[in-house]
Parts: sequence; C-alpha cells; structure tokens
Amino acid sequence: MKVGAESLAWKTTRLLVAVAALACLVLLGSL
Repeated sequence: MKVGAESLAWKTTRLLVAVAALACLVLLGSL
C-alpha cells in the first residue's frame, strides 16, 4: 500500500514538473 501511494505521488510530481516545464517553454516562446 505504501509503495502504491509513493508511486502515485511520484507520477503526480512528474506530471506537475512536465506541466511547469511546458508552461515555461510556452512563455519563453511567446517573448
């Protein structure tokens, strides 16, 4: 159960990082 929770948290973290990186690229590209 603990492993599942950590896996979900890891996936969520990766998703947030990916979204943040994409947002940065879009902002930089619009400048």
